[in-house]
Amino acid sequence: MIQNRRVLLSLLLLLATGLSGQMSGQQQQPEPPKPEAKPLESTASKPEESRPLPVDPKSFAIGAEDILYIQVWRENDFTRQVIVRPDGKITMPLVGEIQAAGLTPDQLTTHVTEGLTKYLNNPQVSVTVLQVNSRKYYITGGINKPGAYPLVVPTKVLEALSSAGGFREFAKEDYHSAQGPASQVQLQGRDQR
Repeated sequence: MIQNRRVLLSLLLLLATGLSGQMSGQQQQPEPPKPEAKPLESTASKPEESRPLPVDPKSFAIGAEDILYIQVWRENDFTRQVIVRPDGKITMPLVGEIQAAGLTPDQLTTHVTEGLTKYLNNPQVSVTVLQVNSRKYYITGGINKPGAYPLVVPTKVLEALSSAGGFREFAKEDYHSAQGPASQVQLQGRDQR
C-alpha cells in the first residue's frame, strides 16, 4: 500500500514538473510534417529513390512480383520502374510484353535492347533489381515477429531468427531444420506454456 502511494506520488511529481516546464515559456518545437508515402508507380522514377539490391546481374533469376528499374539512357519515356506481373511478364512502351521471370537482369537487358532497337538507334539499356518479392522465407512459432521475410541473400538460420526478433519470453529456444530445397526448410520455436 505504501509502495503504491510512493509510485502514485512520483508520477504526480513528474507530471507537475512537465507541466511547469511547459508553462514557464519552454515551448516544444512542432514536429515537422512527415512526407507522405507515395504509391508505387510504373512510370519513370529517379534511381536515387531506391537503391539496387546486392544481386548478381549475371546469375540472379528474376521472379514474379520483383520490382525492377529499367533505364534507357537519354530516353525518359522508356526509363521506368516496373513490377514483374504474376504471369512473369513486364510491359514496355512500343515494345509491349516481355517475359522477365526466369531471366537474369543481364538477359532481360538484352531482350529490352532488342525490342527497342526497332524504334531507337543503339539504345543503351540497364536493368536493376530494386526489390526482391519473389523469394521469401516464413518464420512461425514462439517468435516475436512471425511472418514472411524477403530472401535477398543467402540467410543462415540464426540470422533469420534474429530478423524475426528472436524467441518469445517463454519459448523453448531450440529449432529444427530440414535438409532439402530452401523453400521447404522449417524453423520451429515451441512455446512451453
